Amino acid sequence: MKKINQFVDSIYSDVSGKEAEEMKEEMRTHLIETVEDLKLEGKSEKEAIEIALNRFGDEKQITKGLFSLFKEQRTIVKKLFRCSIVLLIVGFIFLVALITRDQMIASKNDKAVSTIQNLIDNLGDKPLSQNEKERIVNTTVKGLKIEDFALYKKPEGSPKKFKDSQFPEVYSKMNQVIEYGDEKEWDAGIENQNWYAEFSYKQIPFYEPFYAIPYSLFIVALVLGIVSLFIKQRSTRSKLHILLQ
Repeated sequence: MKKINQFVDSIYSDVSGKEAEEMKEEMRTHLIETVEDLKLEGKSEKEAIEIALNRFGDEKQITKGLFSLFKEQRTIVKKLFRCSIVLLIVGFIFLVALITRDQMIASKNDKAVSTIQNLIDNLGDKPLSQNEKERIVNTTVKGLKIEDFALYKKPEGSPKKFKDSQFPEVYSKMNQVIEYGDEKEWDAGIENQNWYAEFSYKQIPFYEPFYAIPYSLFIVALVLGIVSLFIKQRSTRSKLHILLQ
């Protein structure tokens, strides 16, 4: 069977790797089985080998077809792999952009709450002058880009924070000292023992549903990666089986 080995080795002389070795063994096995069948029909080993090789086809034509299969496989695998990488990068950029954006919004909210809390904590319990009211609006409210703001003086003896059940009754008893804007639905309410402040501002909402986009891209990229590996492992071998028939 030396001639068969030489024939198979010549076809795969420029191909290496585990996949190529497996395909070489399949081709060798196929040729040997063909030779054995021909010998059972009464042919000598030399005749059987010649017939098997002739049936398989011209060596140059086989080599051309084989490398064409390898080239097609590599092209498909490369395209799928590149697509998966591109989708991973796009998904990652999209995810980072969403996280960064939501962190900026959360930071803005935290800054507004902290600033207003510090404001009312530093007001004391004395009535505010007109200049103080204007300073609060021009410096703090406008500085935070708050669109609507209201500040109330709580009744004397009020706790630092009312319970939710108490608030509706107490709210009507508070004295409003600053009104800026015309909002009736507030984003936040902050209080201490003497003051209650509420405010709202136009903010870009959190885009939680949009997080499905990068995750979907990650899934598609994973699927394409798996498909590319599957093609690399199976496609050429399947085509070789067709060529051997």
